[in-house]
Amino acid sequence: MSGRGSVSKYSTANGLRWSFRFDGPARPDGRRRQVRRRGFRTHAEATAVLDRERARWAGVVDPSAIRLGDYLAGWINHRSAVGAIRPATADQYGDALKMLGEDLEVVAIMKLTASHLDRRYAELATTGGRSGDGRSASTIRKLHAVVRKGLSDAQRKGMIPMNVADAADPPSTSAARPAERKVWDAADGFALIRWPRLAADERCLVVLAMLGGLRRGEIAGLRWSDLGGDQLSIERTIAQAPDKTWVVGPPKSAKGRRVVTLPDEAITALEMYRREQISWFMATGHRPDTEPLLVSRRTLDPVTPEELSRWWQRIIARAVAAEVVPTAMTLHDGRHWCGTHLVAAGVDPRTVSEVLGHADPAFTLRVYAHSDDDRKRAAAAALGALG
Repeated sequence: MSGRGSVSKYSTANGLRWSFRFDGPARPDGRRRQVRRRGFRTHAEATAVLDRERARWAGVVDPSAIRLGDYLAGWINHRSAVGAIRPATADQYGDALKMLGEDLEVVAIMKLTASHLDRRYAELATTGGRSGDGRSASTIRKLHAVVRKGLSDAQRKGMIPMNVADAADPPSTSAARPAERKVWDAADGFALIRWPRLAADERCLVVLAMLGGLRRGEIAGLRWSDLGGDQLSIERTIAQAPDKTWVVGPPKSAKGRRVVTLPDEAITALEMYRREQISWFMATGHRPDTEPLLVSRRTLDPVTPEELSRWWQRIIARAVAAEVVPTAMTLHDGRHWCGTHLVAAGVDPRTVSEVLGHADPAFTLRVYAHSDDDRKRAAAAALGALG
């Protein structure tokens, strides 16, 4: 039978009739799928229906012919195009897929096994990376997570009978857990916030990260109209698009759209910065009633999240040199400092998760409920006092 299919005649009690058959895409379990129809009165009628049926099946891809690398790349593009994942997340998935390796990329998803994945994970753990000393457990688990999510969708849509990634053995979650972040203690953090050598715009960045717990994209997207009294509405963020441009969009998650109440010290710092910014208006010819972004260059142009990170690094380098803070921390670590000390101060996890824009208070506790010597002593003293 040709690839187009075949039309044939057969005899019935009512005379000659015509039928057709053709091979459609393989079934999810790999078995042959043959499409047949009978009962047509003429060869032309059977041929016309054959053509229509073949056209209907033309968009159905044979899973046995799809290679893992091609499928996952297309899956990421589709998820990004329909808005199921953010452009930055699509980039992260794409970066993870670079670790698949040529041998694994060309394996058909119908023929992929857990052993294929285990072998690749072992290779990455022992000889991966630029130095050849092996990739970290957390990096390998990122690849596994992308493969598992992609194959889960393929299984849900009937392209494969099972998700073999569920049976694979990536590095354990405990081995992949990143080292606990080291953040400044409360006194060092406030020493930076109150450092006299900070300019008004620098102090604004510091208080938004450390006293507001904001992400850098959220800081970059703020407008003055988002501030009302002591409350700051987080309505937007600035994220990187696939073409590497920066675009304004909604917060990272539904919980990311929130209202943060700022302490008096932060409000005072923002008011001082606002007065300084108005003077920039005058110097650049802007009218004072023009609403700029809350954080901007001195020319009133926007600042990208990457530029905020570099700006923070310069501030912290000066602060470390002046022994205001003991070590360097990243801009995101400023947010981490906020969450850590809110939990340490006894603020309930639900409130902390709402301040930080987390979807789940349990996640907040896992990330920010660090142990330290002072709290261990306090716990021991509380236990001893029970007797």
